[in-house]
Amino acid sequence: MTRYRFWSTSGIALAALFLFLDQERALVGHCIRLARYHFATTAVDRINFYGSISYEYPVLAAQVSRLRDSDALPGDIYVFGSPVYYLLSGRLQAGNYSGYIFGFLLADQRAQLLRDLQRLKPPYVIVASGQPWLGMLQSRSPEILTYLTEHYERIADDSDASWYRIRRSQ
Repeated sequence: MTRYRFWSTSGIALAALFLFLDQERALVGHCIRLARYHFATTAVDRINFYGSISYEYPVLAAQVSRLRDSDALPGDIYVFGSPVYYLLSGRLQAGNYSGYIFGFLLADQRAQLLRDLQRLKPPYVIVASGQPWLGMLQSRSPEILTYLTEHYERIADDSDASWYRIRRSQ
């Protein structure tokens, strides 16, 4: 019985050690990547560092670059989708509710989101296509979709999102 307990305990400890080492290896890998990209102190290094972690970042960074164009409207943006758009654009979220959790918002919260969009008038609204964001807008809050179509113009359809810019008369 003692021999069985020893091997059982040793096996659990060994498995825990390997799990810890795997996590440590991933952390060390991220640290090495971070050092390789000069600790991501510049915008270019940040995008390259993020791109070394996920394929999504360079694609979205290229799309978000339109917000840095000379004719881009200033101000906070709103995204129905990944918050990575805020990170890569350097712009803040317009409104209190994250579009990333739109599917979980209650009816009162969706109504408040519409009021926020009407009050704040973000210059750009991005509707991600990777998730069923447009379908959720159609089924759970057609009022927001109506507001978008009446007050915004669709300026681009990328592989990951549809981009809307507030109409100049607004």
